[in-house]
Amino acid sequence: MDEALTYLNSFSRIIRMTLEFVDMKFISLSDELVYLQHYVKLENMRFDELFDYEVICDKDIDPETTLIPPMLLQPIIENSIKHGIMQLNHKGIIKLEIIKIDENSFKCIIEDNGIGRVKAKQVVEEQIKKESIGLKIIKERLDLFNSKGEDGNFKIEIIDLYSDNGEPSGTRVEIILPLVFN
Repeated sequence: MDEALTYLNSFSRIIRMTLEFVDMKFISLSDELVYLQHYVKLENMRFDELFDYEVICDKDIDPETTLIPPMLLQPIIENSIKHGIMQLNHKGIIKLEIIKIDENSFKCIIEDNGIGRVKAKQVVEEQIKKESIGLKIIKERLDLFNSKGEDGNFKIEIIDLYSDNGEPSGTRVEIILPLVFN
């Protein structure tokens, strides 16, 4: 019963936050991190503690005053779970690292130790033919910010990770965002 209440609480919090954020151009980084915390908690409950989740935030980044487009990171974490971690025969790890690059920009890095995109495409044949909808939307949102002449340059890069013996061993997604403050 307690687990069901915890699940419902996190689920309702995600729904409320989604509705609150849907029309906003930017939210605080701290709000985005709370949103992700609830999402990750739900997924870990759903998949029986399948992975560990770690957030590392540079001391030079204030999550309360730093702004980020809402729900930008969740689709990437979802892809890490769905396409990388779920296929593992051991516990997965997803790490979110937020680093200040310079006075004008910061980087969000999401890295997992999943099976990697190459193996994921082999496991799920239809993945060869289609790009993740979540990644496509993120790229379109960042392109839109860039085309409207927003301060800074929004970028995303997806990096396939390999072990020392050349085997796929996860994925790293780096998103560069301008430092915007509230």
